[in-house]
Amino acid sequence: MNLDSSKLLGYPTRMRLFVLLLITATVFVLAGCSSPQKLLYKTSPDAEQYSTLVRINYVEPVFPDKAERNARQGCVNVGYHLDKQGRPTRLQVIADIPKDIFDKATVRAIAQWRYRATDPQGQTITPPDNIELRQIWVYRWGMMDGKTLSILHWLCEQTVSRTLVALPAPPEATAPGIHAVKNAPVDLVAMPVDPGTALTTGWVDVNFCIDAKSRVIQPSIRGSSPRGLYDEVAVAALKTWNFRARRTNSGHLAKTCGLTYRIRILGAASLARGPGIISRRETIFPVSQLGLSPKSTPHHGRVTLQYCVDGDGSVSDARVISSKPTNAFDRTALKMLQIWEYWPKMVNGSPVRVCGVQTSVDFELGEDNLVWIHAETSDAG
Repeated sequence: MNLDSSKLLGYPTRMRLFVLLLITATVFVLAGCSSPQKLLYKTSPDAEQYSTLVRINYVEPVFPDKAERNARQGCVNVGYHLDKQGRPTRLQVIADIPKDIFDKATVRAIAQWRYRATDPQGQTITPPDNIELRQIWVYRWGMMDGKTLSILHWLCEQTVSRTLVALPAPPEATAPGIHAVKNAPVDLVAMPVDPGTALTTGWVDVNFCIDAKSRVIQPSIRGSSPRGLYDEVAVAALKTWNFRARRTNSGHLAKTCGLTYRIRILGAASLARGPGIISRRETIFPVSQLGLSPKSTPHHGRVTLQYCVDGDGSVSDARVISSKPTNAFDRTALKMLQIWEYWPKMVNGSPVRVCGVQTSVDFELGEDNLVWIHAETSDAG
């Protein structure tokens, strides 16, 4: 089988620009927040001059009460876009350590920020919607030493997230081959397997360190399913990903441990039955951006969708087949299908279009009129 990803699959090209904005915060120490943040960007790849994006309204996160009981320190990495009014939208928690302690406080604060975009002549323009901004926030109850702050920030910054698509290798292959797919967070893996081995969907949990040369070292398997099937290829793929060594306060690059990743694998046997999910993070929207009134928005809702996943992984012919409450979140649920990413069904090594795929999307109204949206971890089709 030819694993040239450009020939195997024409994955849809999506323009993505990532801008890392760093604010480091503690209860008693706050750095980088006293003045509006400003960044430069180009409105198109061939633009000769830069436009400017400035944060004009800032709200600081509140240290959560439960953090005082359960965790004295942690970090959160949030990604978000901007709407036409410069308001954060499509917020996603990229990383939070420890889980479910500081995430909601961080999201609530960022949702209240505001930005203004200006062209090279200083005239106000519509903010770009194709830039994903990233915000890393470090929390600590009490004063924080520089090394602890550096490690926490570094842990939340290492957010390489890729999915492996495992396909049988040619009979003559003796070692797995790994090929990155252009414009997608996916690695194709050609696996030498014994006849009759089913490459099903699975996962591998790996602990590892990053040395001073940004290399993955000392990987150890914490668990996997199916047990042992993908351990070797998961570690091999992990070593090809781009991590960054931690820089100490003195400016030196240092070995740092403590990273744990769950690597997801979509196997050929599972993909022969239907498409697979590449990326489907929980997403948060302010109520006002969903065209809903805060007073009339239901606290909970569910929408079930049916759609097709085309051969390039895109979604088409989507429709609502049920919703509760009726019509409350239908439009937003359909919008989510354009944000999530899929790998198509594979027949004899080639991608094919499949219809009748169904997913249920759940909505929960949280504090500060934020709607948290998540979907089932698997699709029916």
